[in-house]
Amino acid sequence: MSIEPCEPCTRRSSLAERLQRAARIGVVGATGAVGTITRELLRERGYGDVRLFASERSAGQKLDGKTVERATPEALAAGDLDL
Repeated sequence: MSIEPCEPCTRRSSLAERLQRAARIGVVGATGAVGTITRELLRERGYGDVRLFASERSAGQKLDGKTVERATPEALAAGDLDL
């Protein structure tokens, strides 16, 4: 007996695969507790193009080999999805 995923499940995984390849994702509050977990989950799931944002006080820190950027409306507008 073979169990096939339902169509909505297939569509969701297809969307996730496309996001992994193409989406520019930003993590707002990247230096905080929720931002830390969000970064870990994105890394585990293979999302590579992730920008990190935080307050002016935290901007410039290095996390996961990336520099934390100051969260400004202009900087956030450059991405596809900000979490």
